[in-house]
Amino acid sequence: MVDEEEAGVNATIAGRLRYGPMDSAIIPEVTGLQIYPAARGALISDVIFSSSEGTWLEVGTGDQDRADVVQQIGLFLAHLEELRASRRSHFVPPLYRSYPDPAPVQVTKIYAGGWGSQVPIAVPPEGRVELICQTLPGEQRTGVLQEVQDWLDGLVRRHPQVFTTRPQLRFRRRWMVPTAMRPEHSLVTTLADCAAGVTGRRPAVLGAPYPCDLFALQQIFDMPAVVFGPTGANAHAADEYVELDSVFAFWESLLVFVMRWCGVDTA
Repeated sequence: MVDEEEAGVNATIAGRLRYGPMDSAIIPEVTGLQIYPAARGALISDVIFSSSEGTWLEVGTGDQDRADVVQQIGLFLAHLEELRASRRSHFVPPLYRSYPDPAPVQVTKIYAGGWGSQVPIAVPPEGRVELICQTLPGEQRTGVLQEVQDWLDGLVRRHPQVFTTRPQLRFRRRWMVPTAMRPEHSLVTTLADCAAGVTGRRPAVLGAPYPCDLFALQQIFDMPAVVFGPTGANAHAADEYVELDSVFAFWESLLVFVMRWCGVDTA
């Protein structure tokens, strides 16, 4: 599904609106043959920094002594661990307790002023950081957003000489909802039995270490659903891959599951 990890789940929703809900669903993402009955959510925001009066500050003049976005971004990044520590201090659902960082806070893009000889040599008037706060089942957008805003407000209060204007938060994507269903559900246990019969080992049942469209099935359509798939790595990169042996194990596990779930004798 296109962009199912960063809020673009409209195709998932449209498919269910067209064909109706089903009694269960398996999303075939890479899981290392583990079963994920839960998925993280995400608050994806642009943090916008601006220099005094929003004008270009020329290098080589007294203007470089004024607060600028480069200093602001530097302080923001240097103190980001405070927000990460705050996020780690919250209650962690059992499906996420094996992760060293259950709800990561990540910077995925930094931009300020462009690059190359076609761009003037000057201090940029604006800078941007793309910030992703991954969230855990049970968390709400209002609470996560308030936590980010409180941390940002505290940083501004401690460094008023640098933050002459408060950085702004803007949102280009919808709130990705964290979601979970009971790991004891028959969908999970039956799939685990089938995978164990194929691979010779019972798969771990964990929360997905990423957001995805699982919430649309579980929460919008009230469908039991899990994420289950082969082993792979380098997601979203040009050399993303899956291991063929695990693909065959995944296919066989899925085939056995479908037959058993539909009442076909697999003995």
